[in-house]
Amino acid sequence: MIKINVAMDYLTGGAYIGLLRIAHKLDKYDWSFSTEVKPDVDIVLYMNNHRHYEKAKKLGIKHVIQRKTGERSLKVTTPDDLVAVICGSKRSYEHTKHPKKVLIYNGVDFDHVKTIQPKSNIQLLCTESRIGIGQAIHLACEYAIKHNKKLTILGSGEGVAEDTYAKLRKKYPQFNWIGRVEPDEALAYIKACEAIIVSNPSHGCANQILEAVSMDKPIITLANLEIPNKADIDINVTAKKYDELIRSILK
Repeated sequence: MIKINVAMDYLTGGAYIGLLRIAHKLDKYDWSFSTEVKPDVDIVLYMNNHRHYEKAKKLGIKHVIQRKTGERSLKVTTPDDLVAVICGSKRSYEHTKHPKKVLIYNGVDFDHVKTIQPKSNIQLLCTESRIGIGQAIHLACEYAIKHNKKLTILGSGEGVAEDTYAKLRKKYPQFNWIGRVEPDEALAYIKACEAIIVSNPSHGCANQILEAVSMDKPIITLANLEIPNKADIDINVTAKKYDELIRSILK
């Protein structure tokens, strides 16, 4: 069985959840997720840290793929000898010069979404995994105040160097600070809300946007963010594209 190692700094967040969904669909491959590159694998897929590329090359791993989506990933060097660059947003695709780039969004399982039982009384929803300076949650809070909306916020300060989360909770105690939740619970909040609000400028194509699109929910963006077509984020479509890419690499 072909072994694929996904190396990323944090085993949480949209990229992690999105690739777990791909792995679940493509279970004919042996997937592993880790914060350090594993030896003795056929393919390494890494995100925003060049050291993962360096470690993969040092281990002699032949097939190394980089995945780019948001602003941080665009700043990461793109080595010429990558076998492919997976772009998870149009912006990353347009700004990547590598000849073997391909646009593949994260996917959402529409059938699974139908089984999700919604929460109740959710008006405006902001959902992140980590909440620090970069997530710009204060913009969502100010928007909610200006428009007299009740705001529910998913996410926590875990894994963030600064104490932004605690400061925001203290400054905006009127909002419902839930903390970090499991993926299906996040879907339950999105399914219940009147609209989601995304203020994080670093997202290329935020996972919560994809999930909101899958449920036909209104999306308020306070940053320059992409909202893809629903047909392009079907997990069956994205998994097929990943499978085609993997098979082409291993020929």
